Amino acid sequence: MVRHCLLFAAAAVVAGAAACAPLATGATPDQQVKAADFEAAISRLQKDDPQSPETLTARLEYADFLSRAVGPGCEQQLATAQSQLDTVAGRPAIDIVLPLGPAQIAADEYKVHLARATCGGQTPLESELRPALEAAQHAVALYRNALDYQSAAIMQFNVAATYRELADTKDAVSALEAAIAMDQEYGFRKDAEDNTKLLLQWKDQKVDDGDVAAATKDFPARTPEFKFGWSDSDADVALTVEDTSVIQGKIIQSRHAVELKRQIREGSEGWVVTNEAGTSSYNLGGWPVGANVPQWPVLYFLASALLSAPDIEVSREGDFKSVRFPEAFGTSLAAQMSAQISSQTGTLSRATYSGLGQRIIGDPDIAFAPDFIESKAEQDYGLETGTWIGATLEQGVWYQMSAPLFLPGLGLGHFVVQHNINFAFTRELPCTTGSDRFCAEIVIRATPDTNDLKSALEEADPGLKLPDNQPPHVWSRTDIRLVIDPKTLLPQTFDIRQSWYDGLGKRDPIIESIRTVSTSIYH
Repeated sequence: MVRHCLLFAAAAVVAGAAACAPLATGATPDQQVKAADFEAAISRLQKDDPQSPETLTARLEYADFLSRAVGPGCEQQLATAQSQLDTVAGRPAIDIVLPLGPAQIAADEYKVHLARATCGGQTPLESELRPALEAAQHAVALYRNALDYQSAAIMQFNVAATYRELADTKDAVSALEAAIAMDQEYGFRKDAEDNTKLLLQWKDQKVDDGDVAAATKDFPARTPEFKFGWSDSDADVALTVEDTSVIQGKIIQSRHAVELKRQIREGSEGWVVTNEAGTSSYNLGGWPVGANVPQWPVLYFLASALLSAPDIEVSREGDFKSVRFPEAFGTSLAAQMSAQISSQTGTLSRATYSGLGQRIIGDPDIAFAPDFIESKAEQDYGLETGTWIGATLEQGVWYQMSAPLFLPGLGLGHFVVQHNINFAFTRELPCTTGSDRFCAEIVIRATPDTNDLKSALEEADPGLKLPDNQPPHVWSRTDIRLVIDPKTLLPQTFDIRQSWYDGLGKRDPIIESIRTVSTSIYH
């Protein structure tokens, strides 16, 4: 049964700013015990599944712990840290189950090289500082791509500090100026003040509170107010969806792209949004010969991306009202999905999937039933537009809320689970290239509530009896990047990244991610 999604109401909670932690001053007996605990946990998790999020996270946490080593025995501890990082980097699942994993690996490699630079003596070794610099620079780019701007700014500061250790004053100053520019772009005022003070010191200039205040007097204070202000408009929409799966130890990437003509028109009772699909293309990745995993679920997820584009009706104030003709829309989508699956994979068998999958294969219309179409459209509109009506967001402040969302992957995306959601207005961007009108970028992160997830799993399979103290072996994460005009709430970019790990049952775990990007050009 599908539970209908609710419109969201935000409660503001400020998240603490990240900070650079100093390296540990030596290994203590407590630290040695903790290292043994890490090793025991990794050994236990490894037996369950070496690619599970829990296993990979434990290895990264152990590497981070060991990267702080100094003093006697530091060489061996740092070698073990690097070994853990190499193991994680070699797992095909890393980019899927840990979206921040590659950036964390680069950041930890920076710390390992930095620790090695002074591990054997007091004079830092250039042979270690150079790779530390490269790792920090790599981490900056990876954190930005993963939408973790605070960590990216911190790593940019570490780039500057490493140049300073290398006695490269010119590049150190340039790198620190770049860090300050990032602080200004993303609204990290306290970091900007600290970095500006340090920059003045590096330039051998006078430094006091007045000097820092003068240097940061133009620091922007951005607090946009979001208002619903639609008008009759047309848009060209480019919709792309990319599926990434781990199949028999290999990364398989598939892609679907479609062009839409969107119209927004004011009617007698509100607004009507219509979408006309144009050119479409599918590219199913190179499936391993004899793979024991069917291809059709991937084609289902690619086809279902069009669920974000039914015709909808919205009130004059911006409240979601309904999907227009959901049954006809779902029937058409089911026919498209069946045609694509048949053309790509031939005859389908119920035996290739279980539970809800068997029902969908037997009757594809189940996948796109009217109540599901309606609920999914309401959720997408809420995330893209409805949530922000009347909101005022302070840049750089992380807010929290809770809302029911469709769970990625489980039951082919048909189960609703309460999610814990963090979101922030991160920066201003030109609404269009060369435009003097600025849009707001909002980053949203959502993870399922553990207790509600357990209930959903038991609802999906009444025979599933999970111990009270055992978390369900299903993991998912949703990251969203929204670029929207705060004066109209017309979305420019809606980039939703969903990753999941399904380790239930005796079969190989499902490790998969879907990224759907909708870009609109209004005219």
